Amino acid sequence: MANRNATRAGLLGPLANRSFFWLANGHFWFVAAHTGHVIVRAWLVYTMSEGSELRLGQLALVMALPMALFVPLGGVLADRISRRLVIGMGSGVVAVSEVLCLYLLVTEQLEYWHLLTFTFIGGSCFPFFIPARNALMANLFGPVGLTSAMALSMAIIGVARVIGPAIAGVVLAQAGVNVAYTVGVVMYILAGLATFGVEYAPPPEGGRSGSVLDSLREGICHLGTDRAMLFMLLFLLAPMVLSTTFYPMFASVVTEVWAVGEQGLGWLGAASGLGGFGGAVLLTWVGDTDRRARHIIGSTVALCAAALFFVNCPWFGFAVFLLFLQSMASQYFFGLTTTSVQILVPDRVRG
Repeated sequence: MANRNATRAGLLGPLANRSFFWLANGHFWFVAAHTGHVIVRAWLVYTMSEGSELRLGQLALVMALPMALFVPLGGVLADRISRRLVIGMGSGVVAVSEVLCLYLLVTEQLEYWHLLTFTFIGGSCFPFFIPARNALMANLFGPVGLTSAMALSMAIIGVARVIGPAIAGVVLAQAGVNVAYTVGVVMYILAGLATFGVEYAPPPEGGRSGSVLDSLREGICHLGTDRAMLFMLLFLLAPMVLSTTFYPMFASVVTEVWAVGEQGLGWLGAASGLGGFGGAVLLTWVGDTDRRARHIIGSTVALCAAALFFVNCPWFGFAVFLLFLQSMASQYFFGLTTTSVQILVPDRVRG
């Protein structure tokens, strides 16, 4: 299943692998839809609650909570059944939930608790979707081509993170929240359809043996004997939780601090996406360094420092630049850490 020749053409080489092409295609639409909907939902909550920062904070909590609850189970599932099936099921569940949310919105039946429920459902799919996708990429390319594939994947995600929020911000300002939400739903459906182009692969050898509890225990025991892996996973988790949960608060600060409205939301989203693309390009240049630990620590410090200055910045233009730097450091960090984990871990516990 591995396609080692996919790295011959440089950064775009992995696209020669048909399964990766459709996997990346689906993830592009999924990320564009998700990042756009983060903005639209935050704006919905802000307007429905008459500017309540508390409810925006609750929305952020509901987005982050499933990551803490379901990540171990998602990893186990990615090691026990077809990884393509896990990705397809996750995309399908999100698409259906978003269609239901759109129906309630268009028929003027949408309430705050509906938004929290659908946000939790969508967030619950990420702990299953992401481990399966990363593990499948490792299966497609192996350790030789994985860094190039991961860098290209991060670049594609970066472009999606530019396009999704930018479209959401413009459509939200020009056509209203219903149309903006509809655009995101269409993108989610395209993401689900793209999964059918990924080649079927059976579960990893030994992945079905034992119970789910046994698999969880095996993964924990593996971390207990591999301190480097434990170090990287802790470094992967902490910035993910601490640096991304402030995004729903953008709806409040663009109105009350910077007074730039819906278009300002689009600018922030685009800056985040451009930074992510820059981090992916940086990964292609220096991602194969033999000083990975230093780069991981350095990028962690950079993304946290940029986030700290961002949330205390009174000038919108400079805040956009700081968010660009934060996203660039974040994407480089996540790409380098995720690649390191996938290279080092045995396939039976890769998820």
